[in-house]
Amino acid sequence: MAWIKMIKEDEAHDYLRTLYKKYGDPFEGVANIWKIHSFNPEALRFHYDFYKHLSTGKSGLSRMQREMIGLVVSTVNQCEYAIVHHGESLFQLTKNGSLIDGIKKDFRKLNIGDKDIGMLEHAEKLTKCPWDIEKADIDKLRDLGFKESDILDITLVAAYFAFVTRIASGLGVELEEYWKDK
Repeated sequence: MAWIKMIKEDEAHDYLRTLYKKYGDPFEGVANIWKIHSFNPEALRFHYDFYKHLSTGKSGLSRMQREMIGLVVSTVNQCEYAIVHHGESLFQLTKNGSLIDGIKKDFRKLNIGDKDIGMLEHAEKLTKCPWDIEKADIDKLRDLGFKESDILDITLVAAYFAFVTRIASGLGVELEEYWKDK
């Protein structure tokens, strides 16, 4: 279990119960990354809404590209919780286990095109050493064909996953029980 208490679904009252019902999977319940916010339901609401917007909202990036960024950032940050969740999300989108394994090992060796390799390199650099990002890095994304809004989205998605992996790792969020059966 996590290093701080999480309010269980059957213990939730009022607003938290409403959020749990809204954000929970009907079969698997509420993910632990959401339950870790249980003592601050407003943070849960804002976090969830931001996640949904970045992962499925309108963007020039495909859902697959956003999940690939998430998996790269999660891998760089060695966050098993996010690696498992977003590896599975990417698998559900692509049905390509080799893609997931390749991203976890070395995405540069994948046959995914220079544009996606460049996008993932940018996400990796932003995660490992954000202080080294410079205008030339942004220009490289432009040269690969990314529009201004795409560059913003690449940065937002990478920064989001850095944020969430720090929540999971910083509070000891463990994988849900149902992952043990997979």
